[in-house]
Amino acid sequence: MPWRFAITSVLLARLFYTLWSFAVFSLFPVAIQNINLSGKPVLTVFDLRISQRYIYSRVVDEGVLAFRPVNGNFVRDTQTDSVWELSSGKAVKGPLAGSRLQVSTIPVESIFPYKGVEANPTPLLAVWQHFDANWYLSIAQNGYGQFPDDTHFAPLYPLLIRLFYPLVGDWLVTGLIIAQLAIIWLVKVLYEVFDDWGGKAIARKSVFLMLIFPSAFFLFSAYAEPLFILTAVLALKGIHSRRWMLAGFWTACAILSRVQGVVLVLPLAYALWKVYRLNISANHFKAFIFPGLATVAYITLRIVAGAPSVIPVNEPSVAAKLVWPWNNFVDAFRLFKDGAFTYINVVNLVLTLLIVTLLIYGWKKIPIEYSLYSIACILILVMREVETQPLNPMIRYALTIPPVFYMLAKFSQNPWINRLILIISLLLGLYLSAQFFMWGFVA
Repeated sequence: MPWRFAITSVLLARLFYTLWSFAVFSLFPVAIQNINLSGKPVLTVFDLRISQRYIYSRVVDEGVLAFRPVNGNFVRDTQTDSVWELSSGKAVKGPLAGSRLQVSTIPVESIFPYKGVEANPTPLLAVWQHFDANWYLSIAQNGYGQFPDDTHFAPLYPLLIRLFYPLVGDWLVTGLIIAQLAIIWLVKVLYEVFDDWGGKAIARKSVFLMLIFPSAFFLFSAYAEPLFILTAVLALKGIHSRRWMLAGFWTACAILSRVQGVVLVLPLAYALWKVYRLNISANHFKAFIFPGLATVAYITLRIVAGAPSVIPVNEPSVAAKLVWPWNNFVDAFRLFKDGAFTYINVVNLVLTLLIVTLLIYGWKKIPIEYSLYSIACILILVMREVETQPLNPMIRYALTIPPVFYMLAKFSQNPWINRLILIISLLLGLYLSAQFFMWGFVA
């Protein structure tokens, strides 16, 4: 039953996102943005049909133009109503006919980063090859040290891509297959865990809420999220069942999937103390062998690859740094006070407060090991701040705290609350995933 449920639900979700990506690709074959970068007004263009990238200056004859799409090959400026060809940057109709947009000095890699990886030639696959996916594919192909701060991305997922690439023959497809297999296994394990906590009905609903969560599309891309969440849940299962070496092994895998995995040491240490208390001996510390080796391996990797800091307290390439937990909230509320907030700031703040509320509500409703992991996760996540975007990754990293979805399922027993959660999740999920497909930065 768990395997059947997992395979069916993941395949249906995969089909849903595939159809949605096809709809987005068909309706918006070219993504354009009028933005300012480093004080320079530019037009960014990405052709989803051929994965072609352009960045043009919007300054023409000492004036700044703004553009809107005409079709997949042309745009029109709102100032003179001239029509411009995207591939050449040349005005083909209107008062400015014959003029040409200058290619911006800002490199296209800064907006559409591929990190030296070739874009997949199949458009319906290429829409999943954005942002972090290219970091992982680059590491899998070329190893670490090719780009600054690539050690921010832990090695297990790109290692698996490299190992299985010869069997598949396509780097992106290999990453996607690994992610899909990890999701299926994850859903199966979560179904069993949630079933033990509250029965089959609540287990199905909890998993369903996770799969329609607004950022669940990250689980279906070539990202490390599925692998990390799977290894973390397997580690927690091992801790809860007192299978110490197994728990230690999966904790090590989680650490090598994402540095966030170190928080699993807390529930592992607590469970050991709870069982043995004053009778604990050196023999019981064997459970920490694998996590210790994984931590040493990751630190060594950072040193050898030339990371700016042994411990990732500052990550310039992703504009992130470690801060006190309350700094994120102070900066978030400051954005509201100054009127400088965007919709994603609202979503991340509300979501963070909701997660904290659900964890407090569910503290005694789930096993203590899972509560400790969840609280440690939310703590370490709010200690990482992206400059100008406080709490920015929360919409994505909420996926790494599965007990939240169990508590959300329990909390949404009221039909009206249930409908509200479903409507918000689906609508916001459709919007955010469409943004991701068109190279809009979500988290």
